Amino acid sequence: ALRIKISNALKTRVRLQQYYMTDNSLHMAEHGNTDDDISDIRPADIDREFLAKCIATVNENISNSDFAVGDLCLELAMSRTLLYEKLKALTGQSPNEFIRTIRLRHAKELLLTKQYSINEVAIMSGFPDSKYFSTVFKRHFGISPSKVE
Repeated sequence: ALRIKISNALKTRVRLQQYYMTDNSLHMAEHGNTDDDISDIRPADIDREFLAKCIATVNENISNSDFAVGDLCLELAMSRTLLYEKLKALTGQSPNEFIRTIRLRHAKELLLTKQYSINEVAIMSGFPDSKYFSTVFKRHFGISPSKVE
C-alpha cells in the first residue's frame, strides 16, 4: 500500500510539472484563470498564485538582461534554496531555467508578430547576445528564430 501511495504521489508531481510547463498553463497562471481541458489535475491555488507572481516578476523585468535568480528571490522575499525547491517541485526547472523559459516564450510571441528583427527580439527578451539567443531558442523550441511563423 505504501509503494502505491509513493508511486501515485510521484506520478501526480510529474503531471503537475507537465501541467505547469505547457504554454497555456503558464499564461493562465499569470492571469489567474484555469482551463479544465488542459488537465484533470487541480493544482493548489497557492501554487498557481506563486507561479503567477514568479511569471509576473520575470515579465516586469523581461528586457533587463541583468535580472537573475537573486533578483527574483528579492522580489518574492524568498531564499534561493526555497525558491529552487518550490520551482523545481512545480515545474521541474531550476530558477535559471524558469527565467530563461519565460524569456524564450516572450521572444516567440514577439517573433510571431513579425514586427521585430531577431536581434531586437533578443534584446527585448533579455538576451544581449543574439547568437546565444538563437542557440537557446533552437534548443528550447527545436527551430531557429528565423523559422518561427
